[in-house]
Amino acid sequence: MYTYVLYSNTGVSVAPYGDHWRHLRRICTTEIFSAARLRESFEIWRDEVRSMLQTIHAATLRGNNSVRVELRPLLSGFTLNVIMRMVAGKRYYGEDNAEAKAVSELISETFELGGFTYVGDFLPILKLFDFDGYVKKSKKLGSKLEKFLQELVMLFAGSDTTSVTLEWAMANLLNHPDVLVKVKTELNNIVSREGRLREESETSTCTYLNNVISETLRLYPAAPLLVPHASSGDCKVAGRACPGMELAQLVLGLALGSLIQCFDCERDEDVAVDMLEGKGLTMPKALSLVAKCKSSSILDNVVI
Repeated sequence: MYTYVLYSNTGVSVAPYGDHWRHLRRICTTEIFSAARLRESFEIWRDEVRSMLQTIHAATLRGNNSVRVELRPLLSGFTLNVIMRMVAGKRYYGEDNAEAKAVSELISETFELGGFTYVGDFLPILKLFDFDGYVKKSKKLGSKLEKFLQELVMLFAGSDTTSVTLEWAMANLLNHPDVLVKVKTELNNIVSREGRLREESETSTCTYLNNVISETLRLYPAAPLLVPHASSGDCKVAGRACPGMELAQLVLGLALGSLIQCFDCERDEDVAVDMLEGKGLTMPKALSLVAKCKSSSILDNVVI
């Protein structure tokens, strides 16, 4: 698929080692993931987190108590809007227009095909017959992406992976309510008692929340097979082991922490959340996560 979608494997995620790949990585590190660029994006993250919280809060008010909320579209929309606003300066999720719908479909199709096991990779002779129509689908997708990506970069790398991780984290917490209580207690002690939401600068202080995120990444890595790159030894780029890690930790911590602060969530109908893994490059849950949510008292004191 990458031959047709990522310009004959020249994209940063799949390009072979060499000058081209190092140049792309250097651009990502200095122009997208640098500390200065991340600081410039703080207001975008806060704005999108509050938008997501407002949507859930409005639903709880209509229900006058706990209401069933499907979290996947909200989490996906949140991360897509964060990345889109950082890259293109506009939001898509929540906007009722054809362009927003097309972008969402493109992302879903890309990760679905990216996680597909193509038998032609194992039996090359089958490529002559385009077994299962995989090549035809990839070429069609590549043509659609070509039109869209002429004006954008780095869209897919951060959107689906982050929303998938958020969904797995919430699913695990709902299946382990004792852990959810500990996270909420930590947030209450550090942040909520002051009548405000968690901020980016408090990433290092919420150690239990950070451990939950790290354990989620260990149990359900967003790209379990990874793209075809592996370090021959420990290395750092511009002082960081992974250029995108700081952005991921900040966005994950801010979104997950705010959800836990603002809502009391529990499993739907007191049935364990199904943790079956679905198909796709980023290993999504097979079933969209649904939870019963009730607004916490902190929402009486903060403006979202």
